Amino acid sequence: MQQISILLLLCATLAAANPSPTPVPAAHAKRAARFDSRDGKGITLPLVKRSSHRPLPYGTRNHSAKESETVDYTTDVDALNRARDALLDRFIDDRGEEVAKRFREKRMSREEAARRKRTVTTVATKNHNFDTVYSARMELGTPPQSFDVLLDTGSSDTWVVAAGCKCTGLNCSGCTSGKDWDPSTSSTWTQRGKILNIQYGSGLVTGRTGKDVVSLGGFTINDQVIGLVDQAARTLPGTVEGLLGLAFGTLAKAGGTPWWLRVTAGDASDSGGTLDGGLMSFWFSRYVDSSDTSTDDHAGGQFTLGGTNSSLYTGDINFISLIQPAKWWLIPLQAVGVEGGSSVEVAQGEDEAIIDTGTTLVGGEDSVLAEIFAQIPGAMKSTELPNNGSRLNGFYVLPCNSTAVLTLTFGGEAYTYSTADLLYQRIDDIMPDYCLSSLFLFSSKDPHSILYTPNGAPYWLVGDSFLKNVYSVFSLGGGGEGEAGLQGMGNNGATAQVGFAKLSNVSGEISLDSNDNGTTATGSSTTSRGPRPAPTDVPVGVIPEAETTVVVLVTVAPPTDTPSSNAALNGAWPSMQSTFLALGTVILSMVLSY
Repeated sequence: MQQISILLLLCATLAAANPSPTPVPAAHAKRAARFDSRDGKGITLPLVKRSSHRPLPYGTRNHSAKESETVDYTTDVDALNRARDALLDRFIDDRGEEVAKRFREKRMSREEAARRKRTVTTVATKNHNFDTVYSARMELGTPPQSFDVLLDTGSSDTWVVAAGCKCTGLNCSGCTSGKDWDPSTSSTWTQRGKILNIQYGSGLVTGRTGKDVVSLGGFTINDQVIGLVDQAARTLPGTVEGLLGLAFGTLAKAGGTPWWLRVTAGDASDSGGTLDGGLMSFWFSRYVDSSDTSTDDHAGGQFTLGGTNSSLYTGDINFISLIQPAKWWLIPLQAVGVEGGSSVEVAQGEDEAIIDTGTTLVGGEDSVLAEIFAQIPGAMKSTELPNNGSRLNGFYVLPCNSTAVLTLTFGGEAYTYSTADLLYQRIDDIMPDYCLSSLFLFSSKDPHSILYTPNGAPYWLVGDSFLKNVYSVFSLGGGGEGEAGLQGMGNNGATAQVGFAKLSNVSGEISLDSNDNGTTATGSSTTSRGPRPAPTDVPVGVIPEAETTVVVLVTVAPPTDTPSSNAALNGAWPSMQSTFLALGTVILSMVLSY
């Protein structure tokens, strides 16, 4: 009984401490009833456990050691983009049906690109005719057929030699020593109405255009514009069977967007994925001084799409912005020098240099070259040679035992132009123990010269003789990332850059047939391999004009009444061309085309 009394007393005490709730006013009750009636629901706020790591707060105050340990410095970009898209999607319908449609299509395209793999692809290249040109293996049509195409940053069209192509040059038996292509063998070929008509320094190249499947390095464009060459003035060097243009769309004669720009923009089929960046890079092998004459084709180096191969260069890549508006990969050349001698500054307005992987030699301005070769013992203009040197109009020559090393300065950095590449070709039949220089006369600021170059025209042409000495990168965007210049750039290259880096020490060889992704590059870039081959043809390579690309092949033939000083050549001369295409004439035609 006593326990019951204590329990009742405790209950009374608790009741006194918690009085009955005050009645809700009528107005409040009405609002509460109206709120509860909306969709039969209230508002639910999810409770999320706070992460042990938190974002870095905005502000300048110093953080304690404990705070610093818990700060998360990683920005979740994907989450931020999703949140932004969600907010835009919520209100986009208010901006009109057309705007909403474009917004959602763009978002779907971005999401699709993100789902596809990002990749960097390396393709092995082939070296033709002792560093004349470099090619890669391209597949064309359905079923695919393989072709060696010249990699050319100086032009923008993609074309191959057509079946039955006629070569119109003297002693020219065919357009290629490789294979040609019959489009009727491809089930995906589509004929276009546009005629292919390209003016070359030695004549016209004509043909047809169409669309077909083009693949290289695992990237496939299903409807790439292709040129079919039915007639050419000269045989392509080595076993080259076509050309892949890697410049901008303003130079494309066949029309359409260049293959590499379409791959960069993500137009390739899913098999290749999406390039990791809007850039491509090159490393070229050297065989110009090789004693291996068993074949004209050797391992050429590497062509990398979407990135670079850091094992091939040392230090940082020095990026230089293109001179605008962009047609070629055109950058300012600041100076030319001789190691152990002086450097010659290149005047502004006369410094425009095309960086062209499709050109063999290096062309420069008359007055600058005169100062450079004046510092090299024994060097002279070819017209000063005592024995018919006038047939080499436009070249410099120097002793084959010269040890001269040049430098070209881009973006404040001087890059080596080695002796092995400066000494391009022996001319013993004209002058014993003398070599043709790979640095030739391309332009002049003198209005009385046939090489006079008007304002706005490129003064310098930088080809493989120099590019073998550097790792070269061609980028669409700022800082070498490529992305900045890709969005909305079309074909104009508004933010494009060329980059150079010094080569690392590499050795060994690359297989000619290796096109696998991620190929590890090895090769020789500095080793002298033996006696320079005897003179036959002096190929200049692919030279871009204001509107097109010029392929020039300069043939050095001895006079009919003077036997060659090289007995090995005596039997070869009758089968060679008996005429000489003077380089000055070619350059004059280029100047007049501006």
